[in-house]
Amino acid sequence: MKKIFYIIGSAGVPARYGGFETFAHQIALKLCEKYDVHIACSKLLYRSTERIQQDRSFNRFFIPLKANGLAGVIYDLLSLNYVSRHADREAIVMILGCGPGILLPFLPGIRKRMLLIHLDGLEWERAKWNYLVKLVLKMGWKLSVRYAKRLITDSLYVTNLIPIKHRPKAHLIRYGAEHLPTGSLAESPENSDYVLTIARAEPENKLELILKTVINDSAYTMVLISNAGHTRYGKKLIKKYGDHSRVKFVEAIYDNPALLQSYRFNCTLYIHGHSAGGTNPSLIEAMAAGIPVFAWDNPFNRETTYNMARYFHDRESLSRLIQEWSEQPDHDLGSRLRQITGESYQWDKVYEQLIEALK
Repeated sequence: MKKIFYIIGSAGVPARYGGFETFAHQIALKLCEKYDVHIACSKLLYRSTERIQQDRSFNRFFIPLKANGLAGVIYDLLSLNYVSRHADREAIVMILGCGPGILLPFLPGIRKRMLLIHLDGLEWERAKWNYLVKLVLKMGWKLSVRYAKRLITDSLYVTNLIPIKHRPKAHLIRYGAEHLPTGSLAESPENSDYVLTIARAEPENKLELILKTVINDSAYTMVLISNAGHTRYGKKLIKKYGDHSRVKFVEAIYDNPALLQSYRFNCTLYIHGHSAGGTNPSLIEAMAAGIPVFAWDNPFNRETTYNMARYFHDRESLSRLIQEWSEQPDHDLGSRLRQITGESYQWDKVYEQLIEALK
């Protein structure tokens, strides 16, 4: 019989939220060849017709709550309770994110199993969280480091923050990009030169700074693919910039990879404003498409791009980069970044590293 492998901490698969969901989906497709895989999913993200328990050889179980914010603590508790009730002693439990870590002192049965925890980035630094959520995330990180049998990080920067006595159980495992279409499978969605940003509408992703700079300091159109209509911050952006002739808000695209790739392949520049977290999959996906990237200047983004992108830290530095690009573009930047993904960001490699971490 196959060992059972539980994945909890994401909002669910197929991805409807962010990087952890893509990670969970792609790694489950490979794990199911060797393990009986079960993934926790938020019931609120999927229509009733989509909530079939089994999906492409792995199983899903649904929790009737949001997977994020303070509600996410209850979501994680119910997920862990499901695992406690159904998992045998040989089961492997992988937690994505440090939030559930705050529950581990009260769950000795979970701690006795092979417990892997993906620490993600410094989630408590995100501006969208209130003080209580930040406290939960920070305590969860510390308890995850303490109780996990194995730790996964996607960044050397995060690895180096782990206390030395716990660092030997840490494994650096990044993301892949080969799940993306390799060519532009749809016509260009825009008729003008445009810069592209794909991000959740949260303050730490610097979306207003990007919007202001592009429309005031360049002749480009700004295309923002986001969940802007579903967050307070995003709704403010739509109210402020939605009527501008050179701004286009596009609802987050999860079920049409060809269209999403078309937006990438046909843009002039990709601007990545993520200032918190860790390695960000949307940045890797832009690199894999061969797009010239301007990224927020922090250790995570520099590490992900191997210091080969262009970096900004405020509106003035972004404006300067755009102006310099308009005058003298580096047409090889995108291909250099694409080469990095071909060498470093592969799901086969991610799977091999995960299996190695289990030994």
